Amino acid sequence: MARTNSLQLEMDMLRTQILELEMTSKEKEDGLSALQRNLDENESDSKSKIEDLMQLAISLHLEVDNLRSKKGELEEQVVFKSNEASAQVKGFMDQVNVLQQELHSLSSQKSESESSLDKATQEISDFLVQIENLKEKLERKTMDLQRMLEEKEGLERQVKGLDLEVGSLRSQESELEDQVRSKNHEADQLRVEK
Repeated sequence: MARTNSLQLEMDMLRTQILELEMTSKEKEDGLSALQRNLDENESDSKSKIEDLMQLAISLHLEVDNLRSKKGELEEQVVFKSNEASAQVKGFMDQVNVLQQELHSLSSQKSESESSLDKATQEISDFLVQIENLKEKLERKTMDLQRMLEEKEGLERQVKGLDLEVGSLRSQESELEDQVRSKNHEADQLRVEK
């Protein structure tokens, strides 16, 4: 942009110079016309004066031609600078268009990313709900297992108690059998003695 402003200032300065040269050229042309009129009106004046005026007219013609040449050169410079500025402006506009396209693309990517993020957030939320449900289910299963283990331990204690009771009964049965055998033996001896 700074380069474009600089070119614009140069173009304005060149235009100002052209206007000044045009005014100077107009003044010179007016002066030349006046001299031509004076030359016609004073044709009877001295030959030296006529020659001086002719020389002056020639000089003015040359100066006007020189001014016109400079004007042409300045106009060419103005056209060149104008074309250069236009080319730079076009380049800047092309860059702006590219940046706008990139911005549009980034906006689209942002929208897609936000949509994906929303979807992922929803999926995570669903997973968290599932995890919470599984935790509750696991806690219930753990409590059920704990209760079953407690019941098993109670049954095992009952079985041990029954085993002890059976052992005691077997011991009593063995003692009774010994007593029965002893009584039978005594009875047999009594029979023999009779």
